Amino acid sequence: MMNSDDKLYRTFIEELHALKEFRLTYALDHPASDLDLDDPAVKRIIEVLAFFGARTETATLRYNAANRLRLYQQFFPYLLSPLPAMAIVQAKPTGRLTEVLEFPQDTEFALQPEKGGLAFFRSMRQLRVLPFGIEAVKLEMLPAAGCRLLLMFQADYPLNEHPGRLSLYINYLNDFVSSLKVFHYLKRTLRNTRVQFGGYDPECAGMECHSDFDASGDGIETDEWRHPLEVERDYFHFPQQALYLHLELPPAPRNWKKFTVALECSELWPRKYQPNKDLFQLFTVPLSNSRRGFSEPVLCDGTQERYSIRHPHPESGFKLQKVLGVYEITEKGMLPLRPGLLAGGNGSYEIEQDTMQADGGSLFRLLPHFPEAFEQPRTLAVEALWLQPWFDRQSKNSYTLKTLHRQTVGVKWELTDNAETHVENQQINSSTGFLHLLTLMHKTCLSGQDVRDLLQAMGSVSSGRFRGVLENLNGVRLEEMALGREQHYMTKQTYYLKFKTEMDDSLELTETFAEHLNRMLDLWIPDAVVDVLIEKADEPSEFLES
Repeated sequence: MMNSDDKLYRTFIEELHALKEFRLTYALDHPASDLDLDDPAVKRIIEVLAFFGARTETATLRYNAANRLRLYQQFFPYLLSPLPAMAIVQAKPTGRLTEVLEFPQDTEFALQPEKGGLAFFRSMRQLRVLPFGIEAVKLEMLPAAGCRLLLMFQADYPLNEHPGRLSLYINYLNDFVSSLKVFHYLKRTLRNTRVQFGGYDPECAGMECHSDFDASGDGIETDEWRHPLEVERDYFHFPQQALYLHLELPPAPRNWKKFTVALECSELWPRKYQPNKDLFQLFTVPLSNSRRGFSEPVLCDGTQERYSIRHPHPESGFKLQKVLGVYEITEKGMLPLRPGLLAGGNGSYEIEQDTMQADGGSLFRLLPHFPEAFEQPRTLAVEALWLQPWFDRQSKNSYTLKTLHRQTVGVKWELTDNAETHVENQQINSSTGFLHLLTLMHKTCLSGQDVRDLLQAMGSVSSGRFRGVLENLNGVRLEEMALGREQHYMTKQTYYLKFKTEMDDSLELTETFAEHLNRMLDLWIPDAVVDVLIEKADEPSEFLES
């Protein structure tokens, strides 16, 4: 990639050639003029003019690009913000754990790689750790049809604490596609869940136990920082965060030491996947390499148009992920400034995204609107989420992991697999793409190409685990019908997806892709009820759009 100095030099050479051609043309039209290139003074003047023209052109292009990115940030901050590194952490109780440990959402973890500084992660939902584990997983065939999966839990000593809600992370040999197949099998066939405290008796029915696969337990609904489309971007970036089976256990008897959860499924267990006790992992929580905090104070004195937004601890390698708010520091406290998109003018601000840095991440600048700041300087602070792009290079190395600001005795922390590295959205990099996205915002229905463009604009679909599904998408067919007055005269739009090939080993991946595309389109088209279905190969496809 050409750096700024190379671009400036290339532009300077182009300007120099243009001025030399102009001098020759002028000399032919005006022979009496004394513009000899061999004259050192003329040569220096031409070089100065060429350099001035090159600097002016470079500054203009940079200014136009900055204005474009500012518009992007104003309209689509939820699409442009980088996605942080993510992982699943598991708390493994040891014999020293004698109490229940509660970890609220946004608990901070410090990960120390073998090389480099500390990487800071925060939990995406709350976690409750008790001193017991999964002893075994057994499979029984049912007389009529289907099977029964027995999850046997064992404590080291009698407990009186109620297990409550257990969130089991489904992880088959750290393979996402295999784990997704097991997850879909359970979601499709699980018809009854029961629990027995004490020894397992196959003749005993046990107590009913509520089970669900709802991903909202990951803190999505209570996260005040994320746009709903950001939730979908996060999912496509790190889909493992949704592979959870949640069990709501009934009250336990006193001094219990073991219990068994029986999952009755209406179909036979898939032969390809051997049940084992590591398939269902207890006490796990998704982590995000994203930290909330304030920037270095910015002194706005009217001598600059823009100010770099920097973390107060640059040695930790933090880069800005997303601005949450800008505040003026006064004697009475912190007063929030208005975003320029909502209301411009005095007392507002804009955010400008600069080019990518060599060490990862982009440099962001603050543009405060305070015309009187030259006479009355103001101190500003930016509250933001920060990530650490340098961790990508250390994500596969050995590490030590612990909770920050809290000592935990009797628990060992481990990542279930290597962390997913952070992603920068490089899809919307032109004015044409930005204007096209603005056009899509005001469309009442989308074509097949529109759907593909929207998926590309997310930035995490084409670079993540669903990339193959997106490449396999052959076309989209739309059926639209009007709804009645009870539905406020909205329309129902059904998008049928057609794929180039149908592969049995990726069916669950395709179905999951369609499910989350449904959520995306439902958010993008507010005046319609959206449904996304997969069209079978034997169905007519003459109306499909490539």
